[in-house]
Amino acid sequence: MTDGVSIIMPAYNEAGNLRKAVTSAAAVCKNLGVGYEVIIVNDGSTDGTGLIARSLAESNPRIRVIESAVNRGLGAGLKLGIAEARMRFVTLYPSDNEMSARSFRDLILARARAELVMAYMANPEARSPLRRLVSSVFVAGLNMCFGLSVRYYTGPFIARTRLLRDARLVSDGVTILAELRVKLARRNVKRIEIPFTFRMRRHGRASLFRFKTITQAAATLVELFGRS
Repeated sequence: MTDGVSIIMPAYNEAGNLRKAVTSAAAVCKNLGVGYEVIIVNDGSTDGTGLIARSLAESNPRIRVIESAVNRGLGAGLKLGIAEARMRFVTLYPSDNEMSARSFRDLILARARAELVMAYMANPEARSPLRRLVSSVFVAGLNMCFGLSVRYYTGPFIARTRLLRDARLVSDGVTILAELRVKLARRNVKRIEIPFTFRMRRHGRASLFRFKTITQAAATLVELFGRS
């Protein structure tokens, strides 16, 4: 496996954000002199996301595109990317470009300090009171259930590819980010948390409260709790 970072970007209807997200992530790795590849998973988009993804791949051999005929969720896209990753580390970069370039740089550099680097939001006030409340309840509930003290379960991360493959992740939704934290914690993987700066998306809106997302989250939590 090549010493570098596989940047996975599941994208569902992100035509307005994808190009800037890919450009930002690639520029960080290039400036750091870190080997990288970008794996865009077009998750059943119905806008121009697929066309933009293929155009980016044609212009840069480090960019690959995986097409999903139907929308399956962030977790499904992440699992596809992990399976196809060629680099020693895997990271998730939001295709809505909601992570600052400085924060992504910090995440890439921190891979030398631990096998799993978890990012927590340094500026939660940037989100609505309802989003902050839901996040606080989710974090407190998982920490209580699994005896952990994680600050944030659904933020960006970087981890060794082999660990993620061995974890046998199952979630198709956003809770895959919580699942991987819980499963790697159970294996006593060396892990650290670092802050990241959240920035508002320029186009479209997040899908946190879609019915499908909520049911996927519930299924993952039941599966994890059953194994605790």
